[in-house]
Amino acid sequence: KKQLYALLKIPEYWVVDAQGMRVLAFRLDESGRYQQIEVSEVLVGLPIDLLTQTLTKLNQGMSNGDAAQWFAQQVKSLAP
Repeated sequence: KKQLYALLKIPEYWVVDAQGMRVLAFRLDESGRYQQIEVSEVLVGLPIDLLTQTLTKLNQGMSNGDAAQWFAQQVKSLAP
């Protein structure tokens, strides 16, 4: 799908690997190729690892609501 995304000039895409409990993110560079990134540029300043941490919490039995609340608190703490 990444070739289609590149043709459509999608600036960033994420891959959620639920089995591997990780999230990978890629940004379209000036040459039209995707490069893996650690921090989202579309959701400015969002560390991709924060999504992986949320998946881990869900896997450890945290409820969806509690995980969402934890995630929201983490995002709020990122704000300057």
